Amino acid sequence: MKAIKILLAIVLFTTITSSANAQFKDWLNRKKEQAKQKVNDKIEQKSSEGIDKAVDAPEKIVKKKVDKKKNKAEQQTEQTDATVIENKTTETSTPTDEVVITTNINCKEGKTKIEELLRDMDGVNGATVDSESGKVYLSAGGNKETYTAAVDLICKNGFKADGKKATTKANTCK
Repeated sequence: MKAIKILLAIVLFTTITSSANAQFKDWLNRKKEQAKQKVNDKIEQKSSEGIDKAVDAPEKIVKKKVDKKKNKAEQQTEQTDATVIENKTTETSTPTDEVVITTNINCKEGKTKIEELLRDMDGVNGATVDSESGKVYLSAGGNKETYTAAVDLICKNGFKADGKKATTKANTCK
């Protein structure tokens, strides 16, 4: 009988050990699969981030270059506008619109002629000639092209304008 009890104990122990061993193996395999899945998820996430960066990189570079060129152009425009205003508007009665052009107009006929011609120009809002000082007060909204055209018009009609010599001898004030 003792031998049967020992034999039963051994069979019971083997059965319990086999069952525990199988459960442990299952648990261990589940943990291995979970670890593999975590690694694979991390690899996929990093790969996706790398691909996104690689795809976005050229777009960001182009945007930076475009923004840089745009800023440079805006700065050059601002500098040019500031230089024109600084150089050409030594005296103004309305600082935002009016430009003063120094001329040698010193007679009523020259004053009338140049005022009419300037007022007929595109972009000119108003023009007044002070024949005593020779100054032309041009209201052109700070437009550089209009200023240049006005100086050329004055010179073409025989007068000096902002240091630029007359291009014809049509000066009516002589």
